Amino acid sequence: MSSLDIRPEDQPLYADIRWLAGLLGRVVQRLEGDECFRTVETLRVLSRDRRREASDGGFEKLMAEVEAIPLERIGKVARAFSLLFLLINTAEQVHRVRRRAAYWERSDKKPQPASPRWAFGQLKARGKSPSEVRELVERMEVRPVLTAHPTEATRRTILQLQARVARALRKRDTGTESQRTRVEQAIEGEIELLWLTDEVRRDRPSV
Repeated sequence: MSSLDIRPEDQPLYADIRWLAGLLGRVVQRLEGDECFRTVETLRVLSRDRRREASDGGFEKLMAEVEAIPLERIGKVARAFSLLFLLINTAEQVHRVRRRAAYWERSDKKPQPASPRWAFGQLKARGKSPSEVRELVERMEVRPVLTAHPTEATRRTILQLQARVARALRKRDTGTESQRTRVEQAIEGEIELLWLTDEVRRDRPSV
């Protein structure tokens, strides 16, 4: 996606993602060395170009780079992309909070798309009467669905670090220049801790 395709209201999200990716790159380079950093960066750029161009040649070039990664480095490269996706998810969560706050500051208070108020407005626009809408709502069933899979378990330590990054990102939106600098340094520290923390527990927890 080019900068021309990004909606103005989503510019802060993509700015956060670019900035977080840059911090992660610095952490990888500092802790794992230039070779690992260059491999991660090469794959990231090729993946981006492949997504934009959707050409078979781009895919073949990407796969050739993947197959050329030394065995002793491939785990670290995979870890870098896993952590990148976690940081992207964190930025998206923060942006949803940001967009919600911006909505409540608007003077027109138009309903957000896919919200209950928006849905009721759509039904009204299609000629549904209040009694028909009420009957529809009364027939609805809302049930919580709890899912879990042992291969998708996330350590509490990782979740705590992710939450700290999210809180710091929200603080970064406000404050003075010196406060922003301190927050940005703190976020880089949290990313370093994320890199140094195993994604899965290597031994059974004691009860």
